[in-house]
Amino acid sequence: MTTTTAPAVKVKQRPGDRWFSGTALFAGSMILVTLAAVAIFLIVQSIPGLTATSDTASLLTGNFWQYVGPLAFGTIWASLLALLMAVPLSVAVALFISHYAPRRLAQGLGYIVDLLAAVPSVVFGLWGIIVLAPAVQPIFAWLNTYAGWIPLF
Repeated sequence: MTTTTAPAVKVKQRPGDRWFSGTALFAGSMILVTLAAVAIFLIVQSIPGLTATSDTASLLTGNFWQYVGPLAFGTIWASLLALLMAVPLSVAVALFISHYAPRRLAQGLGYIVDLLAAVPSVVFGLWGIIVLAPAVQPIFAWLNTYAGWIPLF
């Protein structure tokens, strides 16, 4: 038995469809052009700052990387520490919710995790500065006094 396909029917395109398609294509292209222009502008404007020496820059006493290096290291170190703490905890919570928790508890915890994921990280940062930091200050002072020989404290 052979199958035949029906010939493709050419649908007449209305003027409004052509106008909308062209307008959408133009708008999408303009977004890409604008992003490219911003990237080129930022690259061109940053070249003098990246190539500045201590003689040509009024604020820098050393080269650029003497200032950026510690900041970049601190960012990478904080990210690695955050990942070291967050990944095992998140995998443990996911395994508990999906495999070990009773159905009723798993549904409630799932909703809570979804709500936590919806809160911007800036809100958690502000909570840490305003609420958590003053609460753990005595613990940190005690750790610094009695375990200050450990580089972490």
